[in-house]
Amino acid sequence: MSLVAILEQVQTLSIQERKDLVKFLVDSLDVPPRQPLLRLADMAGFAASLATGEDAQTYVDGLRDAWERPQ
Repeated sequence: MSLVAILEQVQTLSIQERKDLVKFLVDSLDVPPRQPLLRLADMAGFAASLATGEDAQTYVDGLRDAWERPQ
C-alpha cells in the first residue's frame, strides 16, 4: 500500500481515530533502536571450545564447576 493510499484512508477516520493514530505514531518514535548485531570480529574467542574440538557439554560443565568453587 502506498503512502498516498494510506493518507486517503486516514481522511475517512473520525477526529478521535485520527488523534489516536497520531498518538500511536508519536509513541512509536520513542521505541529504542534495536541492538546492533555483533560483527564477526567482535566474536573472537566467543566459542573457543569449538576450535579445540572439546565436547560442548564437557565445556559447559567445566564452566559451571568453576562458578561453583568457593573463593
